Order: sequence, then structure tokens, then C-alpha cells
Amino acid sequence: MRRHICLLALIALSAVSCGRSVDVEQERTALIEADRQWSQSAKDLDLFMSFYVPDATSYPPGMPELVGPEAIREVFKEIFSAPNFSLSWTPSKAEVAASGDVGWTAGTYDMTMGGMKDSGKYITLWRKQPEGTWKVAADIFNTNLPPSAPPAGPADNPSKK
Repeated sequence: MRRHICLLALIALSAVSCGRSVDVEQERTALIEADRQWSQSAKDLDLFMSFYVPDATSYPPGMPELVGPEAIREVFKEIFSAPNFSLSWTPSKAEVAASGDVGWTAGTYDMTMGGMKDSGKYITLWRKQPEGTWKVAADIFNTNLPPSAPPAGPADNPSKK
């Protein structure tokens, strides 16, 4: 009898140590959907911010990295309040680790702010939360617009030589 109990305990322990099986394709679909839902939140700063993990980092173009929700909120609060602001993005691909706990999405965005229109691309790193939702851990995006010309300096002005 004791041997049977030990054998059952060993089988149970083996099953637990093998971990759960992850359906990567199902998680990839869920991740794409999470990214689409996040895009739809771009008119509501609180909802937009709810997609970030507490230690998230954002890497906006032309700015230093933003670490943590407070820093991210401050910058996006300013962006969201710009006249004629609109932002949308579309994920074009997603990948999920075999473990099912991290993944990334990539795609394109369109933004209007003031009188300026911009389009570009992004990559977002997501972490799966214990309750099963996907949250943003890191986000980087950059414009397709060409870089601005540097300001004219003395070397560019022959009369200043």
C-alpha cells in the first residue's frame, strides 16, 4: 500500500513539474486582440494606461526613455490633449514564447496632432499576467517621416567664413 501511495505521489509530482501545455497559436491570437483593444483606447488616457505593467518602459521618438506609469502618463497626457489629436495602430504580426508568458507585437501607426500627420512603425513587448491578460512591458515606436535638416551653422554660410 505504501508503495502505491509513493508511486501516485511520484506521478502527481511529475505531472506538476512538466508544467502546463501552452497553445502558442491561441496566445498569439489573444495577443493580437489585446493590441487591437489597446489601439481603441487611444482616446481615453486612463484606459490607455491600464494596458501597462507597473514597471513598463516607453521609448517615444526624439525623447529619453519613459520608465514607469507616472512618466509615461505625463508624456501621453500632453500628447492626448493636443488639438485634433488622433492615434490608431494596427498590429501586423505577433509572436509568443513557448512558455506563453511573454510575446511581442509589431505593426504600423497613424497619428494626427495639431496640423501634423505622422505614420510609423512600432514593436511592443507584452507580459502575460497571472489572471491571464496581456499587458505592455515595453513599447518603442518611430516615425516614417524623414529626419529634419540640421540648423544651418557657420560652415553652411560662406559669408561667415
